[in-house]
Amino acid sequence: AKPAAVAMGIYKRLIGILGSHASSSVIASEPSIVLRRGMRQVVMSQAALDAAAERRRRKRKLRLDPPMQALERNREYRQANRDSNLPETINLLVGDRLSLHNRIQTLCRSGKIDEALVSLKQSQYSRIRPTVFTYNSVLGHLQRAGQHAKVFALFDFMQKASVIPNLVTYNIVLGSHCELLDMDNSFAILKMIYDANMVPSTVTFNHLMKAHFRLEKYEDVMRLYREMLEKCHGADPPTYAATIEGFVNGGAMDLATELYMEMRRRGSLFSEPVFCNLIRGYFAAGRVQEALDIFEFIPEKVERTVMAYNAVMDGYCKDGQMTDALGFLERIGEYNLSPNASSFAILMRGYIGQENLQEAEKLFRVEFATKENKVPRLADLVDVIRGMQSRLEAMESMQCGVVVDEDASDDE
Repeated sequence: AKPAAVAMGIYKRLIGILGSHASSSVIASEPSIVLRRGMRQVVMSQAALDAAAERRRRKRKLRLDPPMQALERNREYRQANRDSNLPETINLLVGDRLSLHNRIQTLCRSGKIDEALVSLKQSQYSRIRPTVFTYNSVLGHLQRAGQHAKVFALFDFMQKASVIPNLVTYNIVLGSHCELLDMDNSFAILKMIYDANMVPSTVTFNHLMKAHFRLEKYEDVMRLYREMLEKCHGADPPTYAATIEGFVNGGAMDLATELYMEMRRRGSLFSEPVFCNLIRGYFAAGRVQEALDIFEFIPEKVERTVMAYNAVMDGYCKDGQMTDALGFLERIGEYNLSPNASSFAILMRGYIGQENLQEAEKLFRVEFATKENKVPRLADLVDVIRGMQSRLEAMESMQCGVVVDEDASDDE
């Protein structure tokens, strides 16, 4: 047994020697590259370099194109954990649903609203269903076209089809109710917004306040305004300007002044239309000095334009104070401004109101006909020409009446 074990050991050593010679001959036959890494040299074969390059390529591909299985898992997880009572997000408007949205929107923009409405309802029960954003697009076009009954019908269809509306949807429907002065249903929509755990926007309250302005319920407007400040944490400059304009148009200058002073205390952002509306309202109420105080108070951070000067000149012209209006025209250059076509149209209307057609015609020829840099707007020209025509007709009728009376007296 002992000689057999010795023989087996010798046999294994021979096999090992032969194997090492074979491997060394193979390695020696492959081309090798010497790489310097820091202070040491690394000898790598071409096969090892190719394998490393392949590994880098795979890692790069995984970074650029993540595996679709992972994306599907994340999408399924989000859909499984998504609250069914929440409206759809914009991330769902992709692929075929985006193509459907664009097709329906194209029909709306081309004036084929009825075709878009039919296509929208048919696609609700097909494989590719529209999103709430597609519904909002059709609802918006219907509202702008004044088809409020179809807005309400489509909103009812959404509820029956279990399409969750978002805030834009509610604002469109609420705006249609407000345009019809249907305040009961308007506040019902507002309650639905609160019940859906949504925060109404300034657009929501603007619709409600405009309807109350038309109904001349100014105290309710102030209540809605304060509720808007509480819920929306403030308002934007266009909202302030529209609210003050509503009070001014309704002659409620006390409420307009109260709102303006409250805006100053809160440090709200002002815009030039706010001051222009106040100036116009004070002049209409005969409170000229307060109008001038508002003009002088305009902060420097508010970019001045000719609009505020035109508001003061318009107030003077309507009061018949043409001298003061012309004096204010000369002040426009204080902020490196120059009068525009509306400035001279206001002055011409003032002269026409005083039946001073000669000065109006002179101003028209000097400022519009001879200066290329003051091109009048068509609306201003039409307004001025109509004013001149009406005054001329009135003067001709008066003159004819005088002539008839003289003839009658001669006959007697």
